[in-house]
Amino acid sequence: MKSVAQTSNNRLVLTVQLLLTITVLTACSSTGSGDVTKDQPHNRIDLSATSANMVPVLTPESVFRIDRYEVTSLQRKLYFSAPNQDPLTSVTLGEAREICKSLGKNLCSEGQWLQACLGTSRLAYGYASRFFRERCNVSGKGLSPTGSHRECLSDGQIYDMIGNAMEWVESDVSPTSGIVAGGSYMSGNEANCFTRQIVSTNSRSPQVGFRCCGNG
Repeated sequence: MKSVAQTSNNRLVLTVQLLLTITVLTACSSTGSGDVTKDQPHNRIDLSATSANMVPVLTPESVFRIDRYEVTSLQRKLYFSAPNQDPLTSVTLGEAREICKSLGKNLCSEGQWLQACLGTSRLAYGYASRFFRERCNVSGKGLSPTGSHRECLSDGQIYDMIGNAMEWVESDVSPTSGIVAGGSYMSGNEANCFTRQIVSTNSRSPQVGFRCCGNG
C-alpha cells in the first residue's frame, strides 16, 4: 500500500488497523479476450467487513448497526467509513442508497438515525442534553475530517451526527422529496438530533452526506 502512504494528502492515509480490517472486492467483468470492462466497479472496500467502524444500536423493537463515521471515498467506487477523512457529500438520495446497497448495507431510516443519535441516554444533542458550540462542527467554517471533533459523539461512540454534513435518511415524505438530518456545519445551535430539512431527492449539496446501517 505504499502508493497510499506516499500521497501528499495525509488524511487519505489509512491506518494499518483499518487496512487489516477492510476487504477489497474486485468486481469486474471481462470480454471474451480477457479485457476488463471499463465501467465495472473495482477495488471497492466492503464496508460490512469494517466491523470496528460499525456500532450496534439496541431498540425495544430490534438491533441494528450504524456507521461510526460518515461515509467517505478515496476515489470513484471506493467507499468506506473511517476517521480523519473528508465526508462524501454532494450526492443525491438515490446515489446514497446505491452506495450503501453496494456495500451490503442500507441507507439508515429516519427512525434508526434518530435512535442512534439520541443514544440510550436520550440526549437531544447526542453528546449532551443542551448545546455546546465547540463540541461539534456547527460554526460555519466548512467540513471537517470525520471524527476530528472528538467530543461530538453519542453515548454509543458514533461521531458527527450533529453538524459537519447533514445526512440523508430514508423517509416517506414524497416520491420527489427526502429528509436530511442532524444539521450541517452551517447550522449553529439549531443542529441537534431532531433537526430535519426536506429537500429534493435529486439535490446535491456540499453540506449533505450520509452514513449506512445494517442488520445487527
